[in-house]
Amino acid sequence: MAEVRTSFCVAVAVALVALLSGRTAVSDEKQRMVSVSEDASLEVAADIAQLELVISTEDESLQAARKANDERSSRVLKFLADSKVAADDIKTSKVEISTLRHEDDPKTYYEYEKGLILVVRDMALFEQLFNGELEAGVNEVEAVHFDSTRREEFLEQTRRAAVEKAKKKAAALATAFGQRLGKPADIRDHATSTGLFGLGGQYNGEPTFPSRQVVITTEVSVDFLLEDEVAGAANK
Repeated sequence: MAEVRTSFCVAVAVALVALLSGRTAVSDEKQRMVSVSEDASLEVAADIAQLELVISTEDESLQAARKANDERSSRVLKFLADSKVAADDIKTSKVEISTLRHEDDPKTYYEYEKGLILVVRDMALFEQLFNGELEAGVNEVEAVHFDSTRREEFLEQTRRAAVEKAKKKAAALATAFGQRLGKPADIRDHATSTGLFGLGGQYNGEPTFPSRQVVITTEVSVDFLLEDEVAGAANK
């Protein structure tokens, strides 16, 4: 009985080694692939804008600086309300208090800042609102973001265009090396849009916005499997 058990164990061991050897051979076989990256862009007119605004005041007295800021803020909010801007399109983004000193002035001043986010949904009123808020009391414009409410629709268009370009490029590369393009093994995409007009810091003049365009771009990267041209023709 002992000899039978020993023979059985040896047989199992041999079979297991053969099985593992077979798996190793399969995993070591590298699949042939071609990797390509393409992008597609679309420039569209902005139909919405977001402005990052700051109302800043300073005084030796914190209470006086805050009171002056509240007065400026009230004028700005009244102007926007009179201009039919919805209350939901005006948000307070920050309230900051700091101390500062001016050159050749030993006094310490309090600076009181209030940040506002303004959404402009009627681009025909953009210049009017921008200039009006400056006159009403806004003294810093940190940034202006232009965007499109149809962003997702345009992203889908650029994605499809980028995919078609990637497929054509991969097929051309495969053909050049006597191969046929197989199925995609991995697909990655990355979308961006640019519609930022940065101003930054204090602003005392009237800006011009030469372009209110948004550039929407999608980049697609695909790894395609490669097949032998002869094998591919035989399978047809």
